[in-house]
Amino acid sequence: MRFCLEKVNEKIFSENTAAALLVISFMLLLTFTISFMCNISWSTENLGSLTGGVVMCVISVANAILLYSTLKLQGKGITNEEKAHRQQQFETTFFNLLEFQRRLTEEIVVKYEYIDENGNILNNEAKGKEVFSFAKNELQLISIALASEIKEKYDRNSLSEILELENEKNTLYPIELEDLRCEQIKELKKKLQIRFCNRVYDIDDEARQRYSFDSKESYLLFSKIWDNYYERYITNIFYILQYVSEGYYLNEKEKQKYINFIRLQMSKDELYFVETHAQSFPPFRDLLEKTHLTELLPTNRT
Repeated sequence: MRFCLEKVNEKIFSENTAAALLVISFMLLLTFTISFMCNISWSTENLGSLTGGVVMCVISVANAILLYSTLKLQGKGITNEEKAHRQQQFETTFFNLLEFQRRLTEEIVVKYEYIDENGNILNNEAKGKEVFSFAKNELQLISIALASEIKEKYDRNSLSEILELENEKNTLYPIELEDLRCEQIKELKKKLQIRFCNRVYDIDDEARQRYSFDSKESYLLFSKIWDNYYERYITNIFYILQYVSEGYYLNEKEKQKYINFIRLQMSKDELYFVETHAQSFPPFRDLLEKTHLTELLPTNRT
């Protein structure tokens, strides 16, 4: 960078010097001509002196013009060299950041509990890009729980109604009653999921009063438990976007090209997670709006 600045300073000094020589040459030519015309009478000797002086001044002016033109061309070469150097530096840092982001994503492991179809609590884990699908499902479930009238939290007694219906599966019913029983089981399992969500995220009447059921409020509850798993990822993606956005020597078309590189590395669930996170943090939200990273996501994301 220091080398480029020194080159630019040399170019400016040389161009200024050449321009000054050009002006001085013109002034000398003009002064010599006027002085000769006013003070010397016409003769063969005088005409020869005039011709020789004019020719020398013209040669000086021509040399100054040629020098100035040469320096201008050299200046353009230095400008192109400087731009190529900056571009190379930017791309090296940019793609290193992208590679670091990829490694961060691969290293994320979220261990969690869930309820299976039979109401049993099991352990599972999400790795890599799976963690964003997990986050999306949890955020949607939190929104449903906040909007629900079900206030109870999960316990083993919550299974009793489901188990009773499940135990009757060998009993013969008319088709209409069998369909009704299946719907009842489905509805009870949905309630069970909400009760389990109430327990995991401590959703009670106070929480329902404090939080609405939109994605922004759901994320605040989600982040209380899972923020440590995603913190480094979010910090790095913010830094990458900021790095591109503040590239003052990049035009808007070039910036968008690099934003597209970032977008291509991300899944839809990943983009959804980043946008949902940004809704709770104004600097990040403003950066997303400026870079248009998530503008291709569908309007209805729930």
